[in-house]
Amino acid sequence: MIDTIDYYLDILKKNSENLTVQRMKLLEIFLEHPKDHFSSKELEDILKSKNELTSFSTIYRNLKVFKRFDFIKSIALDNGIKKYELNKISAYDIKLYAHLICKDCREIIDYIPEIDIEEILKREDYKSFKVESIDINIYGICEKCR
Repeated sequence: MIDTIDYYLDILKKNSENLTVQRMKLLEIFLEHPKDHFSSKELEDILKSKNELTSFSTIYRNLKVFKRFDFIKSIALDNGIKKYELNKISAYDIKLYAHLICKDCREIIDYIPEIDIEEILKREDYKSFKVESIDINIYGICEKCR
């Protein structure tokens, strides 16, 4: 598991990205809460609660950088809001995971299905296809909302 900020900072440095205070604070949020999913507004609120002054546009730009380097993944909810999370595939070396998304409260629950994705990708019809990412979002009603 990648649990230190140094891993991410090294990648940014090697790619000539600036290591700003805002960027490091944003990374810290994802590393401190690896199982959580945040909207850009929620990230802004967390930073404000820590007395970190930053603009919404700075948060958005940093999220784009984090996505470009696969530090985070985004999940588009049916209400148009995007949630961001630590990319568990790179951070935890998990091959495949899904999101269970409640249509009522919009809670997102991570779920690791018992599927051998490597066996599936060995099939003849996938040999000429380079898979870059797999997103599985399962929508329904969570236990709290039933």
